[in-house]
Amino acid sequence: MALQVKPRQHKDGRVYRLAVVIDHGKDKKTGKSNREYIYPKVAEYHTYGFDPMWPLQKARERLKQVQAQDKVERINNRKARAQARIRERKLVDSAYLPEKLCREFEVFLSRKIGFGDGRLPSRIDSHWLGAQKMICEVQTEPKDYEEYSERFYQYVIKHRYSPSYLQKMLRIVNYWGYFVCRHQKQAFLPVRWPQGIWKERIADAYFDQRPHGLESAPLLPNELEKARSRLLTPAYNWLFISVWLGLRPSEVDALIDKKKMKNWRLEKDKQGITILRVYQPKLVSIEREKRWKGIPILFDQQVLALDMIKSGEFKRPLTKTIHLHISERHNNYGGRKGFMDLMLGLGQKFENISVWLGHTTLDRSLRNYKNKQIVNYDIPMKSGRPHLKRVK
Repeated sequence: MALQVKPRQHKDGRVYRLAVVIDHGKDKKTGKSNREYIYPKVAEYHTYGFDPMWPLQKARERLKQVQAQDKVERINNRKARAQARIRERKLVDSAYLPEKLCREFEVFLSRKIGFGDGRLPSRIDSHWLGAQKMICEVQTEPKDYEEYSERFYQYVIKHRYSPSYLQKMLRIVNYWGYFVCRHQKQAFLPVRWPQGIWKERIADAYFDQRPHGLESAPLLPNELEKARSRLLTPAYNWLFISVWLGLRPSEVDALIDKKKMKNWRLEKDKQGITILRVYQPKLVSIEREKRWKGIPILFDQQVLALDMIKSGEFKRPLTKTIHLHISERHNNYGGRKGFMDLMLGLGQKFENISVWLGHTTLDRSLRNYKNKQIVNYDIPMKSGRPHLKRVK
C-alpha cells in the first residue's frame, strides 16, 4: 500500500486529494501493472496523518515523511526475514552438517579425491558446496539415504539441474553419508542412481529449461561471417582462430604470451608444410613434452588465422555477446565443435582431425565432435572414374 497526493481544487478550500494505492502486481495477459486507487473521505485523512486543509506543499512534505517511514519499515522487515532464514539455516546446518564433522570430512575427502593434505581442488570444492545445499534442503539422515533416494531426485528436479551435475553431487553426498555413518557406527547404503521414470523426469526438467543443454552448437564459417559487422575486431578474430584451428578457448587465450611463456611455435615438416604447435594446459596427467599438439596449415583461412595470432589482436568475447550477435545456441566452444565437420568437408581424414583436436582416442572425437546429422561419404570409383548408381 502506498499514498499519493494529487493537486485538486475543492469548493471548501482544499487544494489536494489523498489517494491510497494498492498494487496487485502485473496483469498476466497484458503485462501491465494492476493498481487499485482508493480515495479516503475527508474525515479519514487524519487516519493517515494528514490534515485536509493543509496547503499542497505541506501535504507533499508529509507524504515524503510517510514514504521514508514505509521504506525504513520494509528494510527492517527484510532484515528480520533474512536473520530468520540465517537462524533457520544455522539450525539445519547444526542438525545435518555439524561444523566439526564437516572439517574432518574435508580432510577425509582430500585424501580420497583431493591433494591429500586437507586441500581440495576448486572443482571438488564447488561440488562439495553444492552437496551441502542439497543435504540441508533434503534434510535426511545419512542412514536413510538409500530408502529416501527420491527426495534427492525431487531436489534436482526442483532446481532443474543437469543429470551430469546430479552425478557429481551424489558422488560427494554418498562420500558424506559413508563418512558420517562410519563416525556414528551405523550401516550405510548410498543414494541410488535414478532409473526409469525418475531419470526421465530429471532430464525433462533440465532440457525444458535448456532445450539444447549447455553444449554449444557448431559455429560454421558462414555463420561467423554473417555476424562479422556486429562484432568487434578482437572478438571476431578470436572466433575465427577457434573455427579454423579447432582450439579450446583456453588454448586460444594462451596464444597471447603476456608472461613471455611460449605456448605455441611454428615448424616445417619434410614436405614444407607449416605446422602450428600448441601447448595443451588441460592435459595435466601426461608429461610436459607430450602436451604439445600439431595442426598443419593447409588452407588460406588458416594462414589468415596465423596472421591474427602473430598480431595479438584477438580477445575472447563474452558468452552473452555471442548469444546476442550469433545465436543463443552458441558459446565459446562453437568454433571447436564445428572443426571436425569443417575439415571432413574439406577432404581431411577423421583420424587426422582427431589428433589435431588433441584427443587421445577416436571415440572422444566421434562421440562429442562429429555432427551425426551431417552425412559424410566417399564416392565409389571404377576405372578411375566416379561410379554412382542412380535411384529412380
